[in-house]
Formats: sequence, C-alpha cells, structure tokens
Amino acid sequence: MPSLVHAAAATRLARRSLLVAPVLLAAPCQAAPALDDTAFYTAYPYVEPADILPFLEAQTQPGDADGLLAAMDAFASRYPMYGLGQVKGEALEAEARKRRPAQALEVGTFLGYSAVRTARSLAPGGRLLCVEASPQHAAVATWVLKRAGLADCAEVLVGLSSKLLPAVAARLGPAGADWVFLDHAKECYLEDTLALEALGVIRRGTLVAADNVVYPGAPGYLEHMAAPQYATRLVEAPVEYEQVWRKDWVVGKTDAISFSTKA
Repeated sequence: MPSLVHAAAATRLARRSLLVAPVLLAAPCQAAPALDDTAFYTAYPYVEPADILPFLEAQTQPGDADGLLAAMDAFASRYPMYGLGQVKGEALEAEARKRRPAQALEVGTFLGYSAVRTARSLAPGGRLLCVEASPQHAAVATWVLKRAGLADCAEVLVGLSSKLLPAVAARLGPAGADWVFLDHAKECYLEDTLALEALGVIRRGTLVAADNVVYPGAPGYLEHMAAPQYATRLVEAPVEYEQVWRKDWVVGKTDAISFSTKA
C-alpha cells in the first residue's frame, strides 16, 4: 500500500516544512543509512500511526518479514510504544510454531508486529483474523502484513471486540480457533474470553495467549484461566516500556505472557 506511505509523508511535509521529500521517501527496497538521534528524529517524526511507514519502507524489502520485525524494533527503540517487543515477540512466536494453528485470532493488533509473528507460524493453508479498534492502527497493520508477504493468510478487521466477536465466530465456523492472542484493553480480557467461550471460538485444546497479565495486569483474567478449566503457564518478560506519566506506575516491574490451554 505505497499510497498510505506517501500520504503519511505528505501530511508530515505540510506539518513540518523543515523536512524534505528525498529524506522521507527513500526508494522502496533500499536500506536507509544509519542515523544519529538528531538525523533520525528529523527524518522520521512520529505523531500518528502511519508515520512509521516511511522508515519501514526505507529499511525493508517486500517479503522480508525478519527485516520488517527488526525495523519495527529499531523504530520502537527510538519511540517507545505499545508494541509487543522482541523478547515477548520471540516467546509468542516460539509457542505458535509449536502449535502451528490452522485458525488463529488476535484481539488488539496495534501496528501488526505480533500478527506477522503469528501469521508466519500458521499451518499450511492456515489463516489469522485480527481485531483492531483503531482504524489508523489497522491501516498500518494491513500494510505491514502485506509488506511481510502475509496478506494472503492474515486479515485485519476494524472495530471493538465487543461488537466484532460474533462475526469473527461466524467466519471461523464450528471448528473455532486453535490459537487466540489477547493484547488489547486489559480490562476486557476476561469479558472477551467468556464471550469467545460462549461463541465456541475457544474450545477444548484452544491455546489462549495474553500479554500484560502480571503488570499492569488484567482484572480477573488469570483467576479464570486456572485449573481445572485451563492449564496455564507464565513466561516472564520485561514490560514493553515504562509509562512514568501514570501515577500508579511502578518503574522496573516485570511482566509476563500467559499461555493457557482449554481443558
């Protein structure tokens, strides 16, 4: 979706006259040179979700999922964001590769980082449905999946999970999902899990992964995912980034991803 990249760049040009098109619009498939902090922040300001796209286009080639993930990690090292991050991303993908799901669901896709890791771990012919509340994030995630060469097996649906889950269940059919990943509003984890159970999306053998279950935490979720309904294990991981502006935030806390298999 090159037009999305170029539209984002055009918006920035109008907003920041000090930027010039040759810096923002590096030719596709041509890696951008390493930039120091000043040059990076001048060339790639980050105000809205699509602002990441010129950097990703400059740094990656179509079909290079590894390069795309590395570029997203590099961008996040300059602009801390709600992305899953490399440590958690590798843990998630390792579990997905063990499972090789045929039908997968992700609720809370953000910019598509975890969707790339999941989509490339699917069984042959498998598919991933992603639910993302923000149209702006969903547009970036769709571009990212296409850039990674995964558009044929992954789709991003725009809307609130509370509204979309019945339609998702219909799309998945009576077999439900082999794999569910939750990474949206933490207070919705339990409610949406109960809804997915009732809809038959989560069934016996479904693996449900969830981020941020320790810190900042998802109220009531881990209690529900306990035995005998689920077999749950936690994989410890660092918090994606410190949200020091929050009055209740404790710097240096450790988080975890949970992996729960429905009994």
